[in-house]
Amino acid sequence: MTFRKWDIIRFALSKQINSLKDFREILFSYNETYRNKWNLYGLAFYANQIIDQDDRPKLLQTMGRIAKLALELPELIPHPIPLMKQGQPSVLTLSQMQIACLLANAFFCTFPRRNDTRRNAEYGTYPSIHFNRLFAGNKDRECEGPQIAKLHGIFHYFEQVTNTRPTGHVTFHRQVVPNVELPDWKVLLDTPLCGMGVRSDGMIEDEGKDMVQVDFANKMIGGGVLGHVSRSEYIGKTCNSIAASQGAVQEEIRFIINPELIVTRLFVEELDDNESLSMIGAQRFSNYRGYASTFEWAGPHVDQLPKDNQGRIKTEIVGIDAVRFPPNQVDDQYRRNYLIRELNKAYCGFVQSIVTCHERPPQIATGNWGCGAFNGDKQLKALIQLIATAAARRDLVYFTFGDAKFADDLRGLYQSLKAMDVSAGTVLSVVTLTILRGLIYQAYTGQLYDWVAKYNADVVRKFDGPDMTLFDYVTERLTNG
Repeated sequence: MTFRKWDIIRFALSKQINSLKDFREILFSYNETYRNKWNLYGLAFYANQIIDQDDRPKLLQTMGRIAKLALELPELIPHPIPLMKQGQPSVLTLSQMQIACLLANAFFCTFPRRNDTRRNAEYGTYPSIHFNRLFAGNKDRECEGPQIAKLHGIFHYFEQVTNTRPTGHVTFHRQVVPNVELPDWKVLLDTPLCGMGVRSDGMIEDEGKDMVQVDFANKMIGGGVLGHVSRSEYIGKTCNSIAASQGAVQEEIRFIINPELIVTRLFVEELDDNESLSMIGAQRFSNYRGYASTFEWAGPHVDQLPKDNQGRIKTEIVGIDAVRFPPNQVDDQYRRNYLIRELNKAYCGFVQSIVTCHERPPQIATGNWGCGAFNGDKQLKALIQLIATAAARRDLVYFTFGDAKFADDLRGLYQSLKAMDVSAGTVLSVVTLTILRGLIYQAYTGQLYDWVAKYNADVVRKFDGPDMTLFDYVTERLTNG
């Protein structure tokens, strides 16, 4: 950022904010090109229609304090933040106040050359960081549902960090596993099956507090956390694609309740197939309820987790991005190349980070990764993750988010595999390309891809819908040879 540009921003942010009109004029004083392109209807609706009238002065005061926090940039960030580029393993630790200052500047859209989000732009391979889309309104100049929850969460975060300055640190680790170090999925015959627990109750961020918690990420980290989508769009036929790009599904919700994660969008380039992003020490500020169109902010959260010797809250989150399969290409996930891709991606997230906050390798807390908005088959994704944890030699806790039947099915399949002593190299050798090679039934040697292909041909394609689940089919094939 040039000194002249910063002088303009500093002059603007030094002004009083007594109304949303003042905020608008500040924002466009150094973003003049976007005066007629951006709208702030969502923020205006939130301020005038959603929050109580008595709380409106408090909202404006908070915006003023965010501006003051943004002005601390030269003191808190004396040197440029290094970019965490694709293909380059890197570690970056920031103080919580440095992150708060960077997010305050994102709130006021001050970062140079970050408004152009086209693919061929200078930062086209980085996520958007400015908050302008979160402030925008829908076609009726309103905001609703998830957007309201996001604004509640963001303003609550800034209220907290401007009232009581946090003193901890957060570490970000871009983990790159060279292709030559990825498992050879065809030779896992002697790899034992890892331990696995299955829970239909609880949430990753709550019951997984002593584990490495999986963020069902987008390759542009944070996904649609700074976007918005209307309730009517959510329930329309384009729900999945909208939710994936603008909504409030697992990753976006996590970034709202732990807002310090949002800063990754400033410096983390899109993830490649052999990369993951570990985020260690992010404080949780909010509670929530619901999901997607029902996502709601549910009040403050007091994070009481201990800190490690580096001053980081002992929360370790790892982002791994699954492949999104369009509705008309869902069958592609059973193809050999996609199975390998997802196995490799899960493995990249499950190998222990060099900057972990845990004294010994903890369990992996995961769930229906790549399902929902990304149209993944949850049974297939569960098997993929089970195999990847075996390769990474980590135990797994799988959360089914209230789906008791799926929990029973997965638990039953896993127990069968263990009971039949399909030890390591078996279930696992397993779901991979050479999947479950001798799994439960050691006399049987096959490939996961073959089973899935046969399942597709024998069951799915012959009927309007499958008569048995993938779990049932795998069990039957193994048991009956």
